[in-house]
Amino acid sequence: MVVVVSLIVLVLLAFGALVLDLGYGRTVQAQLQAGTDAAALAGAAELDQSTAGLAAAREAAVEVAALNIANGDPLVLDANPSNAPDGDVVLGTWSGGVFTPSSNAAAVNSVLVRARSTGLLPFLSGAALGQGPLDAGAHTIARRGAEISASEVPWYLPFGLPECLFDSHTPGEILDMTFELNPAGVDNTGWALVEGTTSAASLISQLTAMLPCMREWATTGDVTQVCTQASAGDDLNLSNGDITSALKRLAELMVSDGIPWATVSDEALPPRHSGSAIPAAKYGKVLAGPLPIFDGGSAYCSEAGSWNEWRPVIGFAWVIIYDVRWQGSAKQKNVWVRIDPEGPYSVGTWFDGGSYGVVATGPAVVVQ
Repeated sequence: MVVVVSLIVLVLLAFGALVLDLGYGRTVQAQLQAGTDAAALAGAAELDQSTAGLAAAREAAVEVAALNIANGDPLVLDANPSNAPDGDVVLGTWSGGVFTPSSNAAAVNSVLVRARSTGLLPFLSGAALGQGPLDAGAHTIARRGAEISASEVPWYLPFGLPECLFDSHTPGEILDMTFELNPAGVDNTGWALVEGTTSAASLISQLTAMLPCMREWATTGDVTQVCTQASAGDDLNLSNGDITSALKRLAELMVSDGIPWATVSDEALPPRHSGSAIPAAKYGKVLAGPLPIFDGGSAYCSEAGSWNEWRPVIGFAWVIIYDVRWQGSAKQKNVWVRIDPEGPYSVGTWFDGGSYGVVATGPAVVVQ
């Protein structure tokens, strides 16, 4: 009887030890999973369709993984610069629920991270049951954030357009516009400033202040500073006066600080207009950037709206100002622009604005 009881106790102890060891294995597996999740998200956040972004994604994945502990040690990954499909860090495309390894910077949108912990020695059950080493592993695929309509931008052009214009026209119909500032027409554009009154002095100040951000974007494709910030929900002060001094300064800044048309558009430069304030030798230097879209109701596109008031910003369109005329009658004082309402132009710093072509990149997400 004593022998039987002893055997039962030994069996129970052995299986109890096995349960504990298997539980520890699951703990290590969970640690690995947490590490691969963090590493993949960090890597995906660096993807920007550039070769430098691919290298940054690998570096970020390796660095963040090392901040995580699995089985008592930091999680060490191989950066896998050759992008071998079975490597620790694999870059690729995620589409239709399928991950495909790729080194094409323009196509890569995802990072796969694998972590393994092999040969975990059973603490208790090895001797009792002859249990061999345990293995644990985890993998995560994270996708870079989607380009989502921007609700905040680091600079903007000081004009406004009503949302109804985008609702009632196809993109092709509004690619080219003449901003007729006075009198108001159903194009319904006008000077506009966020959280400020549209006086000549304030408009000139805003035009000058936005230039560093515009030029940085044109040079590097990125903006690391804030010049004339605007956000969805901000109050936009609208004015339909021609404000000649502001138009004159706009033309001067295009000549002195404008960026080449070819920097912002692949299409042919439209012809220079009669009476243009831009000298023929300088024509083709432009100002470009986000332009606020406001909610004014349908009246702005059917009844010419009501200017000299405040309206909420709901998003941003991408606009190129390529010609200006500031002399002549009020009706002749015009600004000519090219509008791209589809974009996307990645100059937004936050998202969930209206879909008018200016975007921000949303956060990376785990997809598997």
